[in-house]
Amino acid sequence: MPLEIEEILNTVQINYPPMLDALMQRITDPQLDNNEAEWINPVAAIGLAIKKDSVPPPRTVVQPGSLITYTLYYTNVGKVLAVETVLTDTFDLEGDYTIVSANPPPDEGNNIWHLGALAGRESGKVEIVVQVNDPLPNGWELTNQAVLYSPIDKAYWSEVLTHTVMNTIGPEPVPMVDLVDKGLRWEPTRPTAGTPVRFYGSINNEGDRAADSPFWAEVYIKPAPSLPPTRPADHEMGFCVGTVCDRYSFLARPAGLPAEAGAELLFQGPGLSFPEECRVYDIYLQVDVADVPNDNPYWGHYAEADESNNLIHLAYMTPCGPEGPPKVFLPIITSGGK
Repeated sequence: MPLEIEEILNTVQINYPPMLDALMQRITDPQLDNNEAEWINPVAAIGLAIKKDSVPPPRTVVQPGSLITYTLYYTNVGKVLAVETVLTDTFDLEGDYTIVSANPPPDEGNNIWHLGALAGRESGKVEIVVQVNDPLPNGWELTNQAVLYSPIDKAYWSEVLTHTVMNTIGPEPVPMVDLVDKGLRWEPTRPTAGTPVRFYGSINNEGDRAADSPFWAEVYIKPAPSLPPTRPADHEMGFCVGTVCDRYSFLARPAGLPAEAGAELLFQGPGLSFPEECRVYDIYLQVDVADVPNDNPYWGHYAEADESNNLIHLAYMTPCGPEGPPKVFLPIITSGGK
């Protein structure tokens, strides 16, 4: 039933069709004005509503260091008292902004308001001001959502508000680092199982600002099929057998990289090989790996102009024994003729 319905009108009508008695006389209702009754029942509807807005408006661009004001509007749109109502703001999980103020102040932590009992049609709002962190990468998304809950009803979520970060000063872009994986090769080019392998990763800085401090790059060798790292702090650690991984031989740390320049990094060391014969391996090269807690776990050492080009993936199958992959011979069968 729609929540805007406040009353239900009930109508009852009674009557009977014309009849004849034993003497064939017509029987009718002597009083027709009392054959209908009406009464009204108020609707005891239960329902909460939440809406979230922001300044600047959602789906717009913000700059590092700027302010965003979130306003949460909550209402008991029903007729029944909503008890133990709680409003929770779910801030950006990546911690991309800092809370400057909240009005009224939260009752628990920095994001929970115990609103208590909300009468029917009672409403209110909470205003939160946050400051966007600086630095942040270009194209980085900031999100915010809230939920309103009472034990008498289900949880109601607001829409997710999203803002996109762009580094500009007025109309001009800010110079930024942009580390890009350009290629990966290895020597020997056709290694057998267990043979030590040297990997060479090509990395360019396609940004207009120098990468002027050391950063990490990493090579991962995983039996296929495998999953790549999902973010800079998600280390798919080299070759893993069970739960034992060794990635320390597979790290390189350049001192830096000038703008619009490139370098080829060498990865070598004990254990850097393809362990099993006749096996397909995934090889990943990731640049700007996060050294937590010194680097940001979500975008690494540098907040870059583009964070989507820091990982490449190749595959390699080790030879199957000294004679290469197994061969299958099928006889040629002919019918008739010579």
